[in-house]
Amino acid sequence: MGGITPVCLLLLLWAGVTVSSVLDLQKRIVGGQECDKTDRLYHVKLIWRNGNRRSLCGGSLISNQWILTALHCWEDGPGWTVTAVVGVHPGPGTEEKIIDYDIYHPDHDFMLLKLKNPTTTIHPVQLPDCTAPPRVPLGKEVQIAGYAATTKAPNAVPSTTLQCAKTTVAIYSTLSQMHVFYGRDITELPKVATCPGDSGGGVVYNNRIYGVIIGETIKKAVGCVRPVFVDVCEYITWIKPSINGPKRCLMCG
Repeated sequence: MGGITPVCLLLLLWAGVTVSSVLDLQKRIVGGQECDKTDRLYHVKLIWRNGNRRSLCGGSLISNQWILTALHCWEDGPGWTVTAVVGVHPGPGTEEKIIDYDIYHPDHDFMLLKLKNPTTTIHPVQLPDCTAPPRVPLGKEVQIAGYAATTKAPNAVPSTTLQCAKTTVAIYSTLSQMHVFYGRDITELPKVATCPGDSGGGVVYNNRIYGVIIGETIKKAVGCVRPVFVDVCEYITWIKPSINGPKRCLMCG
């Protein structure tokens, strides 16, 4: 992967948060619609490749060179490479090489990826205002987005349009050492859910990124699940030095 050898990077194996070994994105964000052409321009499509196998996740540009995404998106092992497609919305975007990464801890589903070349055309999403908890009050509306497939595996191909949806914050909790918050339950109306390929996408409130989509904690055989998001504010004192200084990986030797 362009010189990156993240031997210290352990995939999260908790139930329900998995990464496909083939492109199996069978559904889009449920309850959403095509994003406006001026929305979510900072959204990044991350593509892992290994021969004919491919895995897809989302991410958000939080500076002109750093992408915030979910750690479980990482495909570890021989032969895997990763590229970032920036400017993919409204499209078609350009593939850029990833040259660096940073993680907070292997048990926290949170990762930073660094582009080889800084982008000069895309305005990054603002980091959150973390001065007064709760950062996003219960019942407030947040925006999520992701790409999908138009057909089922093994012939699945990504959608050419970014899907946007809204949900309300229902619960704050702790999950596997991480501080997370949940969107409305998918049994309620209007129904909104996240699907396998939506992981890593940003959760936006007041035009700032307050969360990262990580999926659900209960394993599902098929289908989409109630949205759950890592709380960005819990990591803000780590993020800022990481994107402004040298590479850090707390679990690397």
